[in-house]
Formats: sequence, C-alpha cells, structure tokens
Amino acid sequence: MLAVNNGATSDGSITVGTDSVLRVLDSETLDYATLDMAHGANLYPSHTLTFGSDFTFAVNTYQVGLENSTGDAHIVNDGTIAVSGTLADQVAGCTNAGLITLAGGDTNNRADFIEQSGSFDNTGTIAAGAYATFDLQTSIDLAELGTFAGTGAGQSGQLRVDGTLDLGGGTLTLGTGGQVSGIVDLHDGVIRDGTIVQTAGGTLIPDNGTLDDATFVGQALVVPDNHSMNVTGGLRILAADGASDGTLTLQGAQNGDNGAVLKVLDSETLDHANLALNYKSDVFPSHTLTFGSDLTVDVNATQIAFQNPTGDAHIVNQGTIAVTAGALIADQVAGFTNAGLITLAGGDTNNRADFIEQSGSFDNTGTIAAGAYATFDLQTSIDLAELGTFAGTGAGQSGQLRVDGMLDLGGGTLTLGTGGQVSGIVDLHHDHGEIADGTIVQTAGGTLIPDDGTLDNVTFIGSALAVPDTYYQLNVTGGLRVFAADGTSPGTITVGQGVVFEVLDSETLDHATLDIAYNSDLFPSQTLTFGSDLTVNIDGTQVAFQNNSGNAHLVNDGTISVGAGNQIVDQVVGFTNAGLITLAGGAQFLEQAGTFTNDGTIITSGVFTAQNGIAADTGSSGMIYIKTGGQDSVSGPVAASETVAFAGTSGVLDLNTPSEFAGTIAGYFGVDTIDLTNPPPADVSLLNYTEGSGVGTLAVQEVQNGVTGTFDLVFQNGYTDPVDPALTGTYTLNDFSLAADNNVGTDIRTDKYPVDYWEAANGTLSGDWNDGAHWSLGAPPLSGTDFAAIVVPGTYTVTIAAGESEKEDLVVLNSAAATLDVLGTLARSGGHDTLRFEGGTVELSGVVKNGTIIPGGGSFADQNGTFDAITYDGSVSVPQGMLTLEGGVTVHGSLVDDGRLVLSGSLTIDDGITADTNDTGTIALSGSASLSGAVASSQTVDFAGGTTLALATPGQFAATIEDWYLGRVIDLPGYNYNGTSPSFT
Repeated sequence: MLAVNNGATSDGSITVGTDSVLRVLDSETLDYATLDMAHGANLYPSHTLTFGSDFTFAVNTYQVGLENSTGDAHIVNDGTIAVSGTLADQVAGCTNAGLITLAGGDTNNRADFIEQSGSFDNTGTIAAGAYATFDLQTSIDLAELGTFAGTGAGQSGQLRVDGTLDLGGGTLTLGTGGQVSGIVDLHDGVIRDGTIVQTAGGTLIPDNGTLDDATFVGQALVVPDNHSMNVTGGLRILAADGASDGTLTLQGAQNGDNGAVLKVLDSETLDHANLALNYKSDVFPSHTLTFGSDLTVDVNATQIAFQNPTGDAHIVNQGTIAVTAGALIADQVAGFTNAGLITLAGGDTNNRADFIEQSGSFDNTGTIAAGAYATFDLQTSIDLAELGTFAGTGAGQSGQLRVDGMLDLGGGTLTLGTGGQVSGIVDLHHDHGEIADGTIVQTAGGTLIPDDGTLDNVTFIGSALAVPDTYYQLNVTGGLRVFAADGTSPGTITVGQGVVFEVLDSETLDHATLDIAYNSDLFPSQTLTFGSDLTVNIDGTQVAFQNNSGNAHLVNDGTISVGAGNQIVDQVVGFTNAGLITLAGGAQFLEQAGTFTNDGTIITSGVFTAQNGIAADTGSSGMIYIKTGGQDSVSGPVAASETVAFAGTSGVLDLNTPSEFAGTIAGYFGVDTIDLTNPPPADVSLLNYTEGSGVGTLAVQEVQNGVTGTFDLVFQNGYTDPVDPALTGTYTLNDFSLAADNNVGTDIRTDKYPVDYWEAANGTLSGDWNDGAHWSLGAPPLSGTDFAAIVVPGTYTVTIAAGESEKEDLVVLNSAAATLDVLGTLARSGGHDTLRFEGGTVELSGVVKNGTIIPGGGSFADQNGTFDAITYDGSVSVPQGMLTLEGGVTVHGSLVDDGRLVLSGSLTIDDGITADTNDTGTIALSGSASLSGAVASSQTVDFAGGTTLALATPGQFAATIEDWYLGRVIDLPGYNYNGTSPSFT
C-alpha cells in the first residue's frame, strides 16, 4: 500500500508526467491521494489495483490509459475517477463501486471514458456532463450496468454501447430515476433480450447498433439522419403506456447527409407499431421482413427505398404502407408480397405520391389504392394473378398503375374500370413496359394509356384504345385485335397529336378503325398489313408512315381515308394498296415509298402524288378515281394495268414523266385536265388518235431539251365511264386540244361530258334529286353539262318531288334495289335524250318527257304517270291505275294494259296489247294510235275524242271499239280498198 499525505492530515498528490508510466507490481490499494495523469500517461496494474474511497484518479488530458501488462490486471474503484480528458480502460476487469465523473464540454472539448476491459461491473455511479461519453465496449448484463447519469445542456452526457448489453429478460429504464438518464448511444453494439423503457430525461439513439430480441416502450424510437439501426431476434415497439402501438421513426436527411437506415439482420416481423420513413431513409432486410397486420409504414418524403443488401431480401406486407402526397419510395428487394394495403395519397402534378416497385418478384394478394395523380410504378415482371387489385381514384387525373415491366396475362382477361382488377389509369410506360398474351377490357372508370410501352399478342375491348397527344407512343408486337365495347364490333385506335405508333414485327391490323392525328407517325418495322375490315383515318397534317427500321413495308387491304385538309407522307420501303384509299377535298397523300404498288382503288378529291411511279402485281390492276377538284400527280413508271378515271369535274392528272405513263385514262371530259407538267405547248403536238379494241390511243410528240420524242396516252373506250358501260362514246383527234397550264407545262383538254353519280349524303342513300350533296359533282346534273348515273348498290329511293322539273340528257339507273320515284317532271333534251334502267325500278306518278326510255333489266311501275313525247324501247306495263300519253309516244314492244291508257297525242305500239289474267284495259284516244300485233279481247279502245286508230294487223285485233262515229277513222294501212262495202256484226 502506498499512502501519500501532505503534512500529517491532508491527502497528497501523485503526478504521472507526459508519456510516463506508473506500474503497480502486485495487488495494491491507492488511497488518500490524487493521482494526476498527464498527456499520454499510462497506469499498469499487474494484479488488482484498488482505488480507495478517499482516492481520486484524475484524467485532465488525452490519451491516458489503464493498461493490462500482465493479462491479469484488475481495477476496483471505491473512490473517484474524474475524467475531463480521455481515458481508455483496457485492463482484464474493472469494477466501479465508487464514482466515475466525466466533465461537461462541447462537441470539440469533451470528456471520454473508453471502457475496453475484459469485464465491467458498475455498482456505483457514472455521471457524464454535457457531450461527455462513457463508451462501453465490453459485454455486460443489466446488473453490471448499474447507474449512469447523463446531464448537461445542448447534448446530455451519453452512455455509448459498443459492446453487448444483455438485459437478461429484464427492463432497462431510460430517463430520470431510471438506470440510465441522458443518452444511450447504441453505437456498433448490441442491446439484447429485454425491454427498454424510454421516459422523460432518457433517449435511446440507434447509431449503427443492434437491438436483439428487444421491446421498446416509449413515445418514439427515433433513428437520426445519417444513422442506422440493426434489428435481429425480434423487435416490439409500444407507446409510452406499454400497450398501444408505438412509433419507429427513420429521420430524413438534413444538410446534404443521408437519411436513417433500418437494417433487419434475419427474418423478422414488425407489428403493432407505426414505421415512419422520411427523406432518403432506407429499410434493409437481410432475409424476409414481414410487416404485420397491425403495422403502418408511413412514407413521408422522397428518395426512400427498401433495399436488397444480401441478395435475398424479401418483404411481406400484411399491414399498411401509406405513401403521402409528394413522397416516393422505391422497392428494390428480391421479392415483395403485398397481402395488406398500399395507399398512395392524392395530390397534383407537382405533389404526388409514387411507389416504384423494382423487386425481383412481386405478388399482390391485397389492395393497392392510389389517389389523384399518384403512381404505382411496376418495374417487375408479373402475371395476372400476381397483379391483384389496384384502385385508382381522384379528380383531375386518377391514380395510375404504371407498367414499366412485364405484365403477362397468360391468356386471361384484365378488366380496367370500376369492379375490375384495375380502376383508374394503366400507364403502359417506356419501351420496357409490356402487357402480353391476353385480353384487356376497358370499361367505365378505367383507362389504358400507351406511353411508349408495348402490347404483345393482346386483344383490346373498349370504346377506344387512345394514345394521348404529344410524346406518347404505342408499340405493338405479336398481334393486336381491337373491338368495341360489345366485344364483337370493330374497335377504334386513336393516335393523338405528335405521337408514334410503332409495330415491332410483321403484323396485321384488322376489324377496327385507326384514327391518326396531326404530326403523328406510324412506324412499321417489317410488314404491316391493314386488313380488309380496317379503316385508317388521317385526321391531321404532317402525318407519316415512316421507315425507321430500313425494312418497313405496308400492305393495305382495307381503307385509308385522308380527311379534308389533312396530309400524309408515306416513306416506307414498299407500299402495296390492295384496298381503298380516299382523299377528301384539300387532302394530300404524298407517296414516297421506294416501290408503290396499286392493286386496289384510290379515290381522290384532294391531291394524290406518287413520286416513284405506280406498279401493279402480276395479274392485278388498280384504279385511281379523280373526283371533283381532285388531282393525281405521277412521276416515274406507271404500269399498263393501272387505270386513272375522272369521276367528277375539274379533276387534274399531272404527268411529270408522261413517256413513262403506260396506264389507261377513263372518264375524261371537258371539265377535267391532263397536265404535261414540263414542256410548254409550243413543244407539244397531238399526232393522231387511234381507236382500238376497248381503248383508244392518243399519240403525242414533245420536245425536251432539244430532243424530240413521242409517247402514247391510252383512253378506255374513248370516254367510256368506268362504272356503267351504257355511257359509251368514242373520241377523235379533233376532240383534243392543247393549252398552257398554270406553270411551264401543257394541258391536254377535251370537250366531252362527265358523269354525275348519285351517292350517300349524311349517312343515307335516299334523298331528293335536287340535293347536291347526293351527287358526286356536288350539284344536281344539268342538261348539256353532265350525265346522271344512279348506280351505287343499296336499297334506297331517289325522288323527283311533285312540282320539280329536272332536265337531263342521259339518266342511267343501274342498281337492283334502287327506285327512281318521278312525282314531278323528268325532261330530257340534248345529244342522248335517254333514260336507261338496267336495274332497279322507275315509279312514275309525274311526267317523263322527251327522248327514249331503255329498260335494260330494270322494271317500270306506272302510278298514274305521264309519258310525253317518249320512245319506249321495250314493253310497257300499265297497272290498274292510269298512264297518260302526251305528244308522240312509241313503244318498241308490247303493252300490258290492266288499267286505263289515256292518249292525247300519238301512240305507236309494235308488239300488241295484252292484259294479265282476269284484268281488262282501256285505251282512251284523244289523239291517234297505231297498233301492231295481237290486241287482246280484254282491251277496249275508246274513241274519246280521238281521230285515227291504225291497225297494222287487223286480223289479230280482238279488242272492243267504243264511241266510233262519223269523223273518227279506223285505218287498215296494209289493205287496199276493193270498192266493196264492208260488213259489220
């Protein structure tokens, strides 16, 4: 024993200088003194060194140590260890039965006691001032911990746990009156197997330490920013009452730091608590982490993640994950199962909730509910069963399921809408987002939005598959079928403004309508076929069929319709039209394909331009109809099997390379123009016109760059109409003339008449003759200007109303179920003066006047009508009504008279008069009649003011004659009078 005193009574002082050593060679007690340790000084006990009750071990500087030189060094403190610097205890064992004080300071000037002894037992008191730290790096139990008092302003003194604190099933109370007051800094150490009760005056701060099979009771367990907490063996968190659900808070990053991290080291279940995640905070499961049914995970900020540190991290949510507006969490574990509820709060475009699902596997057997503008971003590949239920709600824009991975329907049906698997929006997002192999049914409350994603072998059923305006894109592969909401009628694909529709392989689109808006593109990657039941509507300008792959081909077996004023450019490698292309007035179709083949029909009221010629497949032929105001501009070779037909007025055929035009021109009339766009009239001559078999040839000579050449333009049957062979005529060379065009070229013109076709207006074929909307030339046909043709198939009636008088040169009716109902007057005058009905019915209750009627297969139904100065080239049937004959009427056939024929002019009948069985007829003569052939006994000829009845074959005249008296003549033109009076019965 060494006792040091000053004089006889006062305690003495021992000073160990800088970097000096005090060795105690056996078991000793130091008492009644103060031992001052200078900077770098060390105390080396060899066995047990006891600080007596009146002894003070003073550490006033740094790097002071209690060393274990022998391996059996022990310290027993019955006195006071006063630290205002740094002391490291590294002996084999340390027992504090006295007082250890750590002086208060600040962040840069604090007292530290580093307890590194092999064993530590505190039956005394440890008191730490502000910012001071007692760093327990030794493993102890709860009894060995004793009492720790942390005090001070700013930050109270703290017990730092760097070793293991085994509670042994007991309770560690933090706070005033508990075992520990101030701060417990769980720093790389472990607190295990017991309960931590946090009260006022005490705080547990996880600092990369571990809670092992621990229960926390308190207001909140908070992991500060830039800190982490490890959990193993189970963690239970209760509120301060010890029964209610507690709160575990991972603090968000501040001042550029990282947020807090929760690391779960084994398979665990967190339950009966709230887990609050804040900015940049993360959860690291090592194996399977289960969120129990009474756990709520509150996601309160952005850049939050469930991480996969081991490669085997899984999360099972049986509770609730609630993502607030403006917050974002990314799930990056190996597998995530939602058997509970995930809610994404509603917000707006700048303040929305996002859940990014990036796990290796995802299975939703619970519910995902997203409010306005919120997004659940599925970047994982799943099947339909794993999708579960998603409910998107909210005003402005409903919550959305964003598909950034693969959703494999497996041949099943995904129903979008209220009551379906998904309500709200499905955003098919980016080129790695894909829905494959099944049916999507879109109903009220659900919307599929293609957003650069892919549909692979999908059937869509709904009001419309719509690609929104601007920067959106739909990719298709493996087949796409689109139906209306009834599941059978053709559906609609709407491509909005400024978007892309890309077809990734060889595909056929059919049984639908494809609407393409302004500045949008269609990208076939290989061969895209428009099926026979597909209609493509071009609804804007700057629309293009693009060749992004270098091997893009289009085949149109359906209908492409370019709306009024709209424009499309085709730039694919090869385009084959085997269907129908229509251009409304003001529309443009610029055909720039490497090869354009027309085996179908093109009808243009706008401008159709073929820059690289027009080919035709072997054995096929194509038609181009130029309607009123339409234009066909052709450069390059045109196949001989192609026909360009003028079907209106003011049509233009531009031949930019006329010597390469081998097609046939049909229906060319004086209101149309053939424009040779390059040579002026002075350099063009019309040599001759030769009529051949079904076609005629106009030989043309031109001078180009001083070189004289000739070429032929072929006209079908002169000016034969391509639809109705009745409208036939022939050209002569004199029918053609040359004139300067509006630029530097030459127009070839003719003075022949065009044909005005009856067509549907406002969705119906029936209508009044005077309605210009029903006529292809935009106005009713006029005598001396055009011909009238009623040839469109269908059941309908064309009416000339009572009081109307129409004048026309040639009228053709050739539609089996159509009716020309003449209630007013149809008068013909001009070069043709003909009414032909090859099919259909002419119903006459008005007047047909002048010219010839030719029934070539149709039927005539008199309804008390009138023929006036008519030649009827066939047989007339008069039903039980009355037919009035005015002027000179000739019937080149027979008359079936079951009613009353009233004659005020002259009548000539070539083949007799009969009546149907049990019917009788009357011919009332107010003029003269000339009859040939048999006249049945059922007929009566009444001289009701008539003058002459001529009977060319009187031996076949069996009718009854009435009112024959003086001044009225029966003429037998084939018989000579022999001077003998005839006899009468």
